Amino acid sequence: MDAIDNKVLVIRIEKVEKHPNADRLDLVHVHGWQCVAQKGTFKAGGLAVYVPVDSVLPPGLEARIFPEGSKIKLTKSRIKTIKLRGAISQGMVLSVEDMFSFYDGSDLSEGDDVTELLGITHYEPPAPEPSMRGDQVSKKKKNRLFPVYHKISHFKNYPDLFEEGEDVVVTEKIHGTNFRAGWAPMLADSWWKKVKKFFGYLRKWEFVVGSHQVQINIEKNWKGFYPTNVYAQAVIDYNLKDVIPFGYIIYGEIYGDGIQKGYHYGCEDGHRELRIFDVLVTAGPSEELQGYLSWGAVTAIAEIICVPTVPVIYQGPYRKELVKDWESGHSQLCPTQKHREGIVVKPRMEQVTWIGRKILRSINPEYLLRSESDFH
Repeated sequence: MDAIDNKVLVIRIEKVEKHPNADRLDLVHVHGWQCVAQKGTFKAGGLAVYVPVDSVLPPGLEARIFPEGSKIKLTKSRIKTIKLRGAISQGMVLSVEDMFSFYDGSDLSEGDDVTELLGITHYEPPAPEPSMRGDQVSKKKKNRLFPVYHKISHFKNYPDLFEEGEDVVVTEKIHGTNFRAGWAPMLADSWWKKVKKFFGYLRKWEFVVGSHQVQINIEKNWKGFYPTNVYAQAVIDYNLKDVIPFGYIIYGEIYGDGIQKGYHYGCEDGHRELRIFDVLVTAGPSEELQGYLSWGAVTAIAEIICVPTVPVIYQGPYRKELVKDWESGHSQLCPTQKHREGIVVKPRMEQVTWIGRKILRSINPEYLLRSESDFH
């Protein structure tokens, strides 16, 4: 069966339990997710439509599921993690018969993708909106060898990706703002650069800096979501132009004052810090990306450039039943931070599988209930 990964699928119900605090509600389990539903609506082994968190419902479907007078109200039609009578509900399960009463759903079977059929889309947080002033955004063409960090899929969407006993590294996922910087090859991607390359004047490397989506000119006063250019400040604070080796891009998280409400990780007013979680080797002679480093090499680069890595929660043989324990609890970065955002699991040695990089995330449900940020 297809993995969920933001799709709305016809899925088989794993089990149904009585809600411990509500006689009229059940806890329905699908593909590792728990959803609160009206009592008696679903049975274990039956089919249902699972709508994952961060799905956006079209007006007609929203009105049908949450009619006037409903106790549950959506914000901008978006499905979020909620708590109903003390039980966490992550997504929704819908009756196949009810959802397709207007459509011949008799031919639907487990694993069918009904996302487009129901008109459901996936929520994407808005990209940082820079000022309209021309001096605040880089006018330079984006370097294709400075890629944005790929989106990491959730553990519950690929529950069998890791094998029991496999050697893994589990790191804390920090709630901050994504940061990337390093030395990428200078590409002859304009007429003037091609002329300079022809005469041998084109520099081999260029220092590149970015937020998650935007390549930033650090010489300008780029602000985005923040009052100051926190990305340029990180470059200065950690002397990154001088310490990152040519051909390497670091990916990390900036956290601290003014970054995420309620998640300062012990930083004092006006203070921010950086932790790295991945390192990419950029192009060789072929001008093609070489790939991400294994964790041991990431820690070695971190020591060289004097930038700490994100906290390691566990290293050793993988055990599926421990994922919930790893994802919850206080932050290891700052014990006074009551709820860690979650974890990232990857093999000790970098691997590529049928989904791409072998790396998954798992988010702490308590964090989702309390977070005011779109960036998870």
